[in-house]
Amino acid sequence: MSGSIPKIGGFITLQQIVMDVLSDLGIYDLSNYTRFLKWAARGYTKLNLYDLSNIEVVRLTMSTVGTVTLPDDFIDYTKIGIEDSRGNVYVLGLNDDMILNRTEVCSQSVNSYFNSESDTAVLDGYIFAPYFNDGEYVTLYGISGGFADSYYRVDRERGYIQFSSSVPNGTVILEYISSGISVKGNTYIPREAQETIIAWIHWKYRDFSPQYNLSQVAMAKQTWIEERHELRDFVTIPTMQEIQDVFYESYKQTIKR
Repeated sequence: MSGSIPKIGGFITLQQIVMDVLSDLGIYDLSNYTRFLKWAARGYTKLNLYDLSNIEVVRLTMSTVGTVTLPDDFIDYTKIGIEDSRGNVYVLGLNDDMILNRTEVCSQSVNSYFNSESDTAVLDGYIFAPYFNDGEYVTLYGISGGFADSYYRVDRERGYIQFSSSVPNGTVILEYISSGISVKGNTYIPREAQETIIAWIHWKYRDFSPQYNLSQVAMAKQTWIEERHELRDFVTIPTMQEIQDVFYESYKQTIKR
């Protein structure tokens, strides 16, 4: 989670960034601290949406009705799956037609009521979906295709993921894009994003302060745009390993004479 303490020193807290901005402006009282902190949070969330690759991975325990609660910093998912006994993750399929578990039928959950009967067998963490192929009742789901009954649907309104009854009740692996904002502790930001967020706060402060004219607001916005471009350049710089991979991608060993 974004609120956990990083293992390396290249991070700074959102609170430290706000204090830097207040120092730049010569503001030494904290009466407007919360206002600046909210600007900082909005700026960091925007960077995570469009510029930074802030991917989190969590293990969530499924409830008895086949749901898991989405993390507080969840923006969108990249993978949803289950883990087998060997540590492999099997990605499940999306089914937006699946009924969400929002009500009950005769004291029975809607999800279990409509999914109580299933031909799908579960073995060693694999999801089997038997189906007919050229007259033969064969084929393993996930290897050579077929119809599957192991699905999920994301209920963004209620903040949870609903699974079909064929998904084993246990641990769900969720890989998702994070807003980067922790609601339970300090939010840690990579150092390379520090100046971009500072420029964002300066721009928003001038934009909402009547003592600054349009030209000053535009200059502050332009500074933020330039800092954002520098951040993008930093993020997209390939590593030496990536350069070597590209260089040797078409390399082929031939017979030496």
